[in-house]
Amino acid sequence: MRLIYYYIHLFIQFSSSNTNKPIKLTRNQLSKVLQCSERNVIHILNNMEEKEWIRRESGKGRGNRTVIIFLKSLEEMFGFLQSSSAKYHDINGLISYLDQNDLLSNYSHVLESIWKELFGVKKGLPKKEEEEYLHIPYFRPLQSLDPSLIERQTERHMVEQIFDTLVKFNMDREEVEPSIAHFWERDESGKRWTFYLRKGVTFHNGRVLDAEDVKFTFERLRDSPAKWMVAYLDEVVCIGRSVVHFYFSIPVFNWLYILCSPKASIVPTDFNGLKPEEFSQKPIGTGPYKVKTHHANLLSLSVHQAYFKERAHIDGISIHIMPSVEKYINIRKIEQEPLFYIPFTWNTEKDADYKNIERGNLSIKYLMWNMRKEQVRDNYLLRGKMAEILNKQKMIDTLGYPRFEPVSTFYRQEILEYEPDNQSPAFHLREPLLLMTYELTPNEVDIRWIQNECRKQGIDVELRIVPFSDFFEESRNADLVLSEYVAENVEEIALLNLFQSETSVLHNLLDRENGEKLYDLYETVLHEEFQERRFQVIKQMEELLLTNHIVLPLYSTYQKALYHEQLMGISLSTIGLVPFKDLFYRKEN
Repeated sequence: MRLIYYYIHLFIQFSSSNTNKPIKLTRNQLSKVLQCSERNVIHILNNMEEKEWIRRESGKGRGNRTVIIFLKSLEEMFGFLQSSSAKYHDINGLISYLDQNDLLSNYSHVLESIWKELFGVKKGLPKKEEEEYLHIPYFRPLQSLDPSLIERQTERHMVEQIFDTLVKFNMDREEVEPSIAHFWERDESGKRWTFYLRKGVTFHNGRVLDAEDVKFTFERLRDSPAKWMVAYLDEVVCIGRSVVHFYFSIPVFNWLYILCSPKASIVPTDFNGLKPEEFSQKPIGTGPYKVKTHHANLLSLSVHQAYFKERAHIDGISIHIMPSVEKYINIRKIEQEPLFYIPFTWNTEKDADYKNIERGNLSIKYLMWNMRKEQVRDNYLLRGKMAEILNKQKMIDTLGYPRFEPVSTFYRQEILEYEPDNQSPAFHLREPLLLMTYELTPNEVDIRWIQNECRKQGIDVELRIVPFSDFFEESRNADLVLSEYVAENVEEIALLNLFQSETSVLHNLLDRENGEKLYDLYETVLHEEFQERRFQVIKQMEELLLTNHIVLPLYSTYQKALYHEQLMGISLSTIGLVPFKDLFYRKEN
């Protein structure tokens, strides 16, 4: 692969992207460009000549010029790269190589050619009537696709394409609807729920789903970060293959809403023989799409032909993980061979063939103090001071997209203002505060802005950015962390997940005393039959955190996406991504 990289580098640098044009170069010039010795330059040129990529006439003596004629175009070399390996990490490796050598920023036509090869319209339009594909660029690696482990927006979205839950929440009608279960009932006590399963629902491997799969799904949650969902579940009893009873030790009146969470997606018994870590990378569900390939640089989905609801229209969807190119996306540069769908974009330019779709209040960025540290827990003045000095509107105005509007609560419906004490006394810290977040461009920009604002007030802040996979463990070493609350269709369940999930930094960094208070309130929530009363208790949970300056909500986010006019069925979900099942292509004569 490296030889292809070298050829493309030299071709871009010296030929003005023209083939069959003699170029005079010295070995010294070539060694500086390729960052290798002149001896290695000779070896590289010999290999290129053997492959008939170049012709050359070598100059005699040190410093004499060699005449090189480049015979292959960029498009041909991209074709060689793809034909020599089906692994998209080679394309991603090329992009990283070009980025490191400033060839993407200085030569815009190079990235244009890559877009055409990987994501252009011709890649999606069907060769046959029954074949349609969508290729999507994405800018960070995906974490686990095990439903019980998901916390971030994109992983939740992918789980919803791969799995189904027993029931679904319809946000337009604000009611729960059938899914895998076609009917349900509960007793008056709220301690027993019964669900009747559809017959003939199949997993991606063709096996028919039955009651034992439902039982396994919820029993395995007891040993997962989502154990809060089944904290009072005593027993799951199967009646034949199509009926399931859930028995609880206390009333759980919101069980129907809990079941709408993607974390409650139904998985096959014993993960269909896979180890848990294997299942998290290549899971098997019942959803409209199944996982074909999943590695660090590519998630490839293919349609589930036997899906028990409406079959999806597009046959295959590939998400290409390409972190290096996020900053270069510009629609006008690829208008001759456009992308069909760009899920995240800062682009503000208009193009006649593209449509823009936006959705606001998708998630909330917040600061969480590490209350397990005594010096933080005992310093109420410090926590209050941070709420005082951070001007949220200024943050949004300064930093821009994807920051939407300032918030003082995690609720969508209302804004609860907690006025800081503007007369809080000055104080001095013996050591700098350690502020931590995970790798994501907006997060990194946010904490640098916060650091600067704190510096103006004489508060010294050190920053640490860690991979998301290490975030929850590493956050225990921080004084303050920046994290994100991700919405769900059922707001009640999203808030409970924020407060109770073991993969929530709020749960991980809360001290024992406040943690016990939250859990007591959570138990009260479960006992309340009516949702309005449950929300009143959840508000008490939030007020405990806000009035004690334990958490500081900063702003809500919004999502901008661009899509080509030939791609139909576009809408944005609660988490700001397009449900794949509804997509199809407009066809013209």
